[in-house]
Amino acid sequence: MDDPAWLRHIGDKGMRTPGDALAYIANGPMASYLRHGFGLDLVELKVDTTPIGICGLIKRGPLMDADIGFAFLPQFRGAGYAFESAVAVMRDAQESLALKRIAAIVCRRTTTIRSACWKNSACGSRRWSA
Repeated sequence: MDDPAWLRHIGDKGMRTPGDALAYIANGPMASYLRHGFGLDLVELKVDTTPIGICGLIKRGPLMDADIGFAFLPQFRGAGYAFESAVAVMRDAQESLALKRIAAIVCRRTTTIRSACWKNSACGSRRWSA
């Protein structure tokens, strides 16, 4: 991914070829499901199943709780898809996985996850960093 927003918020994951992307999926989201029972899910349009992004839970080393994260293709940002998918992920985490708390690493400019956390009361601490 060479998208500036991906690089700024997620970082360079070394994906330069389709093979790199497949390796990232196998070693990241798919491996997470085997290890933790959760991971990142494909988000697609309901109308025609066009893939538009990812959203799900991630287990990061220093965090005690699962962390919610998302990334969307540039043309699908700002349309409410991140909020809608974050709410669905948190609902599933509470109902299916019985998670009591979900972490969210956010910045002040990232209102999507903050709004979803407030709506669901699923995120533990509500302290936001700049």
